[in-house]
Amino acid sequence: GYDFSEWATLVDQWRAGIHADFPARELGRQLVKSCQVIPMFHCWLGVNKDHSGALQNAKCNALGWFDFSNVWVKPEIEDNGQAE
Repeated sequence: GYDFSEWATLVDQWRAGIHADFPARELGRQLVKSCQVIPMFHCWLGVNKDHSGALQNAKCNALGWFDFSNVWVKPEIEDNGQAE
């Protein structure tokens, strides 16, 4: 079976430069296979500007999902002590 130490080893190897890219796909596969993460059905809710706050680039597809890798939070920029 899979356990936390195996997942920690994958992350440690990535930090040490053994993996060029973060092993998210492999970690996700193992988490699902070990039932640590159980994918659930998603119903369309969407993201609208009134409720997304500082979220940027959160464009939903036809099923209401957005690509989390493209979403970022717009930082508050202070100008003479005033947040914009």
